[in-house]
Amino acid sequence: MRIGIDGMNLALVKGTGVATYGFELASALSRHGHQIEGLFGLPGAPEERLREIVFFDAFGRGVERAPRSWPTRIASDLSAAVTGLRPKRVPLTDFVEKQELAYRIPSLDRLFTRVDMFRIAHDNFARFGQFTTVHLDDPPDVMHWTYPVPLRLAGARNVYTIHDLIPIILPYTTLDAKRFYFRLVHACARSADAIATVSEASRRDIVRQLDADPARVINTYQCVTPLERLVQDTAGEDDAAWVSRLFGLENKKFFLFFGAIEPKKNVRRIVEAFLGLDTQSRLVVVSAGGWSNEGEIQLLNGSKRGSGIGGDRLVRLDYLSRDMLLRLIRCAKAVIFPSLYEGFGLPILEAMQQGTMVVTSRISSMPEVAGDAAILVDPYNTREIAHALSHLDGITPGADEAAIVRQQAARFDESRYVSKLEGLYTKVCSGDSTRSRGTVTETV
Repeated sequence: MRIGIDGMNLALVKGTGVATYGFELASALSRHGHQIEGLFGLPGAPEERLREIVFFDAFGRGVERAPRSWPTRIASDLSAAVTGLRPKRVPLTDFVEKQELAYRIPSLDRLFTRVDMFRIAHDNFARFGQFTTVHLDDPPDVMHWTYPVPLRLAGARNVYTIHDLIPIILPYTTLDAKRFYFRLVHACARSADAIATVSEASRRDIVRQLDADPARVINTYQCVTPLERLVQDTAGEDDAAWVSRLFGLENKKFFLFFGAIEPKKNVRRIVEAFLGLDTQSRLVVVSAGGWSNEGEIQLLNGSKRGSGIGGDRLVRLDYLSRDMLLRLIRCAKAVIFPSLYEGFGLPILEAMQQGTMVVTSRISSMPEVAGDAAILVDPYNTREIAHALSHLDGITPGADEAAIVRQQAARFDESRYVSKLEGLYTKVCSGDSTRSRGTVTETV
């Protein structure tokens, strides 16, 4: 089949979990013989020979177009609301070297871009409650939008992934504009040919909170390429020696958290639980950013200088390359991920693929991913988190424990994932839905 995917999150230099989702979705489908077509909102160029250069320059640096004057911007938006958007095809030649970007952009058979596409669609939905139509010559069979966006591709079946409803269920933990998000996900649920999601927990939330047709909300779960397949320079290396030399960390003598430091990740309780332990182990926090985290950042920055609460028992590291993160996961005693809510919880799967034990939450989607191969805790109970850390601190994980967690990770392999996606696409393409042909207008 020919499947379109959007590049809204793929274009972020330090991509989020949604960027990982889009990359893995496209890559898995491509490896199984499907044609993948990307739709981006980055600058191009009127001249075809220059378009590829301009696009990959913007993609590589994460450069957005300079703001235009308000009259020009509004005129462009109104034109798009009436006539739609017509992205231009970007040639994919060997003239531009793309290997350095291979970990961010999947292999694509066709690539289209229209500068400001996602911003225009956002603004027009805010103004008119209307989805913006995108027109392509010879559109793909299915357009899979990897996040709720107020766009539709004419002539294709439109599938939207709603990963979770955290901005609705835990509104105080995200920075989304809640009224806008509420209207948008309701519009997606009513108008989509299908809604894809990534766990049974999220599926239940979507059906209940959005009053969505259960037959059109499909849980495909998700997969993630094991990190060692993306890193070619670690074969034969001694991970323990490498981690000790670079970070001063002893093998299996530290707990690891990686992800954004944001309210739902529960980093404050992780730190509090750890500091209550009488242990020689250390806590390593790997994060490149986040929000509403002033207390956590102050604490972790103080520890980075070897001062303040926790001293050098707490280690904060910024954004790491994939090979560095891979080695840390392999050498950690356990990955700690007692999030307050998750649509899926990729760090759980990434840790288990490496045979590393996990502490995670017993709520939302996380028990589905972790199964019986992790220690499940109440994420709101600091004492319970501390008890789990204390238990792990007293043992040395061996081959048996590694085998159990790897077996759980294998339940989310690529073949099963692609099979679920293919079933979803076949269902929407063989149905008699006319949603993709009509105008989508929000009335909530």
